[in-house]
Amino acid sequence: QTSPQQDPNGKGVQSKGTKPLSRRKNKKPMFWTPEDHEKFLQGLDKFGMKDHLGPGGAELLSLFMGNRSVLQVKSHAQKYFHDTASRPTAGQ
Repeated sequence: QTSPQQDPNGKGVQSKGTKPLSRRKNKKPMFWTPEDHEKFLQGLDKFGMKDHLGPGGAELLSLFMGNRSVLQVKSHAQKYFHDTASRPTAGQ
């Protein structure tokens, strides 16, 4: 059984036999610009993703956008779909 231990560099806890946890060197937030969001929306429309990404959707959008990782696209999509689902529709 492996037990967590302190990374020798003090950068995080790791299990024996695994690589140290990666850390982003630049700690500044990576905000989405209006242009990034517009490209995201274009990708959703182009690939027919109206209410969810579906299998491989984040990877496809990441490639389409060119400047966002799969993880960033997944996170943005989760927030976007949550916000659009909780918004009342017209006529209600």
